[in-house]
Amino acid sequence: MIEKQRVETVWTNRPNFKHIQGQQQMERKRMLAMDAMSAALQLRQSEGFGLWVPVCPYDLAEKLNVEVRFIDLPSMEGMYSKDSKPIILISSLRPAGRQAFTCTHELGHHVFKHGTHVDEVINPQLARSQSDDKEFLANCFAGFLLMPKSAVNQAFATRGWDIRSCTPLQLYTIAGWFGVGYATLIHHLSSTLKLLPQASANSLKKVSPKDIRLKYLDKEMNGDLILVDAHWSERAIDIQVGDYVHLPVNSVIERECVRFQEQDEKGSLFCAVAPGIGRFYQPDTGWSAFVRVSRREYIGRNMFRHLEDSDDD
Repeated sequence: MIEKQRVETVWTNRPNFKHIQGQQQMERKRMLAMDAMSAALQLRQSEGFGLWVPVCPYDLAEKLNVEVRFIDLPSMEGMYSKDSKPIILISSLRPAGRQAFTCTHELGHHVFKHGTHVDEVINPQLARSQSDDKEFLANCFAGFLLMPKSAVNQAFATRGWDIRSCTPLQLYTIAGWFGVGYATLIHHLSSTLKLLPQASANSLKKVSPKDIRLKYLDKEMNGDLILVDAHWSERAIDIQVGDYVHLPVNSVIERECVRFQEQDEKGSLFCAVAPGIGRFYQPDTGWSAFVRVSRREYIGRNMFRHLEDSDDD
């Protein structure tokens, strides 16, 4: 009887190994996330980017002597090749926000010296559950580089918006400024930075970017829509032919790569019609911003994606 009680006591008080293993895995993920954040912020500072401004990952990669090339390959998101000259390959068939995150993810492989990596699917929303430490590290690095907490807080604060109760339109506007996808920003705010309550995140996810564009312009469109306000600064407006930009009232464009469409009480709508680089400005306030237009589903090296079409074509 005594022996039976002893066995039962040992069995009842035995360590829960699955629970311990889960805690150890969570701690490892936490440490990897901290390493990713530290590397991302250090890279921003070493390359002259403040902690409160958006970063174009293609420009950053070129500064680091990493060639970026867009290729017509539907079966792959991106690839990093560690060769005599490092190169990042990105599928030209993905949405712009997804391409930017993919480029930064591959740049993470470069920074952490992971060697050649081929990524068929890159989903920031699966980062926490990834068993591959290298993929988890690259995903976290991309999130912290593109959307550091200080920059996110300032983006909302300067516009007088509260992150915890932001509307779909407000979040869509901020995502455009950071150059990331709408869902990517929601995930980063809620799961990584812990700035957005999960209930709010779930509610925001129910509204699609297509629904936001339709409600804002009261009409459907084929291209993307970037909402630019007077607080847009520190970065160019990067779009593709066929995309739209909505700017402050009475804004004008200096080049022919973008064409004026219409104006209403909310502002001026422009459409990208040809590759090239131009500049928007608002005569009443002095506000201005460069705009860079690339071909849709562009194939080739990043540094040439804004070249104007030849007159001979």
